[in-house]
Amino acid sequence: PIPYNATAKKTSGTDGNGNTWVYNVKTKTLTFSGNKGIEDYIFDGHSPEPDWYVWNTKAEHIIINDGITGIGKWAFYAFVRLKTVEIADSVTYIKNEAFASCRNLTSVKLSVNVRNIEGEAFYACERLEHLTLPDTLKTLGTLGACSKLKEVIIPDSVSKTYKALFVDCTSLTKIKLPKGMKEIKQYDFANCKNLRTLEIPEAVTTVSMSAFSGTKLKKITLPK
Repeated sequence: PIPYNATAKKTSGTDGNGNTWVYNVKTKTLTFSGNKGIEDYIFDGHSPEPDWYVWNTKAEHIIINDGITGIGKWAFYAFVRLKTVEIADSVTYIKNEAFASCRNLTSVKLSVNVRNIEGEAFYACERLEHLTLPDTLKTLGTLGACSKLKEVIIPDSVSKTYKALFVDCTSLTKIKLPKGMKEIKQYDFANCKNLRTLEIPEAVTTVSMSAFSGTKLKKITLPK
């Protein structure tokens, strides 16, 4: 469900960390500037929504300017018309649900210095076809329900992944897993109906039940 905000539609403001935001009505672009991380929010039906959330059904572009250090929880959850995101290289983390359920998101330019993409940061971005992950990345949250995602190369720098990593990625045809990956977790590839082959890194010692349920895999290369 999309949280409701009945306040007047402001076109600029400041978050709790002192970062500023501006919404351009003509270009449908939401821009953040500052020198701290964008504040965490929890859409639980009780906590107040951020002021910029009044544009969640209008904004088509988000720009995170240089200086912002991270993107907080739920910051842009269910921005249903969002198409593009540009994230400056000063950003080092993207927290849980930050862009989840942005169902029209097609293009994401990630920071080359991002180290942690947590939880369900990009869960259910249904039209996202490609995501280039930088070599600085250490933690990768689930990309589940990104039903148009076709190919993912996870850099060898990644040492932690969340379960259900690619669940319901029904268009996925190619995956490269990081060399240091030690476990294939629950539902990691469940319902990846177009994935035919998978090479599991030599470091993997555990493959959980349900990891491949609902797939049409024809070849899995297991470690010795």
